Amino acid sequence: MGNHNHFWNWFKENHQNLENPHDFDKIGCLILEAQEELNYYSSNLTFFIKYATGENKKNKLKFISSGDRSMAIKVNYLLGKAPELPNWKFSLKKQSKRKLSKILEGTDPTYEFGDFKIKISDLMFAPSNYCSDTEMFDITIYLSEFWKHPQVLLYQAMAILLEDLLGADYAYSKIDQLTLEQIPKNIEGLIPAHDMELFFQTFTME
Repeated sequence: MGNHNHFWNWFKENHQNLENPHDFDKIGCLILEAQEELNYYSSNLTFFIKYATGENKKNKLKFISSGDRSMAIKVNYLLGKAPELPNWKFSLKKQSKRKLSKILEGTDPTYEFGDFKIKISDLMFAPSNYCSDTEMFDITIYLSEFWKHPQVLLYQAMAILLEDLLGADYAYSKIDQLTLEQIPKNIEGLIPAHDMELFFQTFTME
């Protein structure tokens, strides 16, 4: 296994600087630094932070694996080495697909990442650059207010939403490159995100 000390030593030194979710520019830089340290342990892991919304509650840092089931062993080992910090709780994000019926109705839950709030039903996508060898696509996700938030935050958020929409295994096996863009006024030719799995299943080269 890689060296977990890089990540936890960095986190112990910087966790207080991560506790202000409203300083997006600073948080974005810190998240990039933290990811670099986590890569020393495994390049197949990332994480997101869910900030506490009330008194006496803890911020939650959740690790996300690449979808490889063997990664659970590595994550559990990493969690076993986590420091005791008064305002933090660490865990592995459980993968679960959202109910398609609620997404179709637009009644699916809102995800909140600080000031950035979004639902899966808000998203549109366009595929490109299909590779017949890997059966993977490049995917562009279109969302509103793309310009208002740091890209680091947006890409983290989209990774979480796509895993909840498709399931981790499918998301990582079908999407090669992910790009984010502002949703245009004319959405003709774009596909609602709730149809992404169906698109993958029915796509043919003909």
